[in-house]
Amino acid sequence: MKRLFLLALGALVLVPLWAQNAPTSSPNSSADTSVIEGLFNNPPPDKVDKNPRQSVNPNLYTGQSMKFFENVKASGYYVGGWDKTYQGAVGTPYNSLDFTFGTDVRVDPTVRAYASLDVLYPQPINNPNQTNAFNPYINNLPSQGNLTFSTLTVKEIFLDYTLYNQVFFRLGRQSLVWGQGRLFNPGNFVNDIADGVAAKAVTTVDGFNLTGVVIKNDSFYNVSAADTASTSSLAEAGMVESSLGPLNWGLSGFYQKMLGYKADLYLKSYFFNTDWFVEGVAEHVAAAGDWIPSAVAGAYHEFTWGTTSWLKVEAEYMFSGRGGGANESFNVTPTTFYGYNDQSVGVGLSSDALNFVNLKPTFSWLTALKDGSGQMILALTNTTIPHLEISGAVVYIYGPDNGRYVLDNPDTTEHRVLSFTLKVSFTLDGETGTKSS
Repeated sequence: MKRLFLLALGALVLVPLWAQNAPTSSPNSSADTSVIEGLFNNPPPDKVDKNPRQSVNPNLYTGQSMKFFENVKASGYYVGGWDKTYQGAVGTPYNSLDFTFGTDVRVDPTVRAYASLDVLYPQPINNPNQTNAFNPYINNLPSQGNLTFSTLTVKEIFLDYTLYNQVFFRLGRQSLVWGQGRLFNPGNFVNDIADGVAAKAVTTVDGFNLTGVVIKNDSFYNVSAADTASTSSLAEAGMVESSLGPLNWGLSGFYQKMLGYKADLYLKSYFFNTDWFVEGVAEHVAAAGDWIPSAVAGAYHEFTWGTTSWLKVEAEYMFSGRGGGANESFNVTPTTFYGYNDQSVGVGLSSDALNFVNLKPTFSWLTALKDGSGQMILALTNTTIPHLEISGAVVYIYGPDNGRYVLDNPDTTEHRVLSFTLKVSFTLDGETGTKSS
């Protein structure tokens, strides 16, 4: 079974090498690779791409360039609220500093080298059980009370190469997101790529978009010292995507020795001015010797008035099969598997109606139907002053003491179930470079 899986995965990478007349366009550029979402990060694109075919050829650039970039983001927080006993208010001030710098070198239309490095204060906590992307605790709570600068962190560092305008390769630390869900995303088999190293190959052959990925991340996969230099420490993933008229589809697979096999099938389309998708995931857990099913379905719609989207709505439903993943979150790739034996519902709302005064309101609600736990977040962000962002949020986590969202409360010190957050951030971006033709 493993050999067949690896052979199929290898085909996704090797077939394009002899494929002819593959269509070409421009590839996705590098994106920010923050491993852990912070407070009020920009949401994903509002519209689902109605043509899933990824691009292969780099931008049609005929010269050479070298760009240096840097940005500094200084933030101050104040978080107040009540713990689950509601016996008293707890207020906590935070501050943070994030300095990012790097370079982007394009030698010719086929080769690109990119590096982005980061220094953070205080040292962030890497908490895989996060269930709340709108709380500052994950990013800014100092580990064990020590306010220390992080060591120099590599956010992204990779080399791009395009072979005969047909196959796009990327080698190094990079970002990549699979799966269709925004609120629940069990199909994101490659989330761990952001803090590892990987080799990726992408091409398009006769209307089929093919992607192959090999990931090296020993700490995430709990690779033993004896196996770290062997091929068994690697994770392999592959995806094929295409379309049938208005229906887009994708099939992906994943294998790693410690985790086992994973497979995913999604269908998505656009009708009644709404994006729709349904996705099924099956995971074979090596330790348990069992298949764990999951599924998620969702819809996205924008209610418009003239050219303004006065309300954007994302609604998703998730089914998770037999239990076993109680210490993991749907929002990250688990080190065990996804089985919660549960059903979950989520709704996300945002609006552009107040853009004329630079205000953006957002609301999200996630709930687990089995234990009745959940979280609600209401946030408002203002960007009137140049370089300055002022945000406020109310976060409410509810349910029994053994409920999933109560146990996975991202406030790992005060365990606030009702909190009020005020954040002020100052951001300064700069870029210099040279260009020759």
